[in-house]
Amino acid sequence: MSILRPFTALRPPSGMAQAISSLPHDAVDVPEARTLAAGNPLSFLHVLRPEVDLHLNVPPHSEVAIARATENFQRLIGDVPFRSDLEPSLYLYRVNTNGVARMSVVGLVRLEDFRANTILRHETVRRQEVDDLARLTLALKAQIEPVVLFYPDRAEIDDRVRAASAHPPLYDFTAPDGVVHTLWRIEDSGPLVQAFSSVNRFYLAQGHQIVASVQRALSEGDGSLELEAHLLAALIPESQIQIHASGSVVKNLCGMRPEFFLEAIREVFGAEEGAPPSPLRPGLASMYLGGRWYSLDLRRKVQGVMVISSREESRSPVLVTEQTHQAPLGQMDAFLLQERILRPFLGINDPRTDPRIDSVSAGPIELSRLVDANKAAVAFSLYAPRLADVVAVAEAGQLMPPRSSWFEPRLRAGLLIYRMES
Repeated sequence: MSILRPFTALRPPSGMAQAISSLPHDAVDVPEARTLAAGNPLSFLHVLRPEVDLHLNVPPHSEVAIARATENFQRLIGDVPFRSDLEPSLYLYRVNTNGVARMSVVGLVRLEDFRANTILRHETVRRQEVDDLARLTLALKAQIEPVVLFYPDRAEIDDRVRAASAHPPLYDFTAPDGVVHTLWRIEDSGPLVQAFSSVNRFYLAQGHQIVASVQRALSEGDGSLELEAHLLAALIPESQIQIHASGSVVKNLCGMRPEFFLEAIREVFGAEEGAPPSPLRPGLASMYLGGRWYSLDLRRKVQGVMVISSREESRSPVLVTEQTHQAPLGQMDAFLLQERILRPFLGINDPRTDPRIDSVSAGPIELSRLVDANKAAVAFSLYAPRLADVVAVAEAGQLMPPRSSWFEPRLRAGLLIYRMES
């Protein structure tokens, strides 16, 4: 049985796709969204980040924001107007970044396939983000951006995708960031659906929060949503996926002055000054503190129990012990960062709920900018994990900290919308 199903997409006119589509929700924060959406009332950021239309004092998770997103969505699809294809279809979505083209097939998958372990996850989720996305999904009764799944390469699928992309596309435009987006509608989806029946295991790359939010929305809905739960998804062969490590920023040092924190970290992990902003190998982390980069050895052995007394006197000392964690999760740098630094030194016991930590899907330049602008106290940059290691974590049923990594391609929101109404 194939995992993939065609659907009737709600989509913008071809000539307006560039103006309407936007970066996905996890690739843009509210200040950046305000800049990108300025002067463009058609931007889908008015739906994804409705705070851009509200006063700065309006809380980002408020009912006012959800109401504005719903209003903006209904206005956009009605005034443009968006159109629905007459027949259920699959779609091809190619993203070309700096000459590197990555092609995915967009359709529906069943949420049941997650419970059946046909689709595997590898990360936990930020609860506030799931809550916000679930309320937005319930309000819109629609999924407005696809998650990204990858699968082992199949020559038959590649051949059918190549044949389907020989026809003129629906959309072909260059986004403001220089990335070229091209989409095709596949009128006869049957052969491609059948080709995917040969794949028995898929892996969730991008969109763990979206999956959890759709599950939440369906469980808390009023019965107006579909009975059989589906998820809008883009499926891409693993040879075309690229993985990056997310950076981490922490807002405060849990009561320590920067010089005390640095000395404590140095006592355990080395903290060599003048490190490259991007680590040179697995097991190393680059830390940005006080305008300087430091190299930390996350896998450095600790003999017995080390008591680091560099906290303020009113605080308890940090206890650092050598712990053994089950592989493969225990060998992942994002997990080591959480368990060896964020938890014992900075008191971040649960990254799913702690508001002091955030993940950044950008390079070290953005990490240092946030610290220099006093929006964070310290930042950490990690070496990108191997895709094979992420697969091993997923197949072991283990979960890394939320948003430990991000993937290319990044598909834009607002181009293919799945209406969930029954």
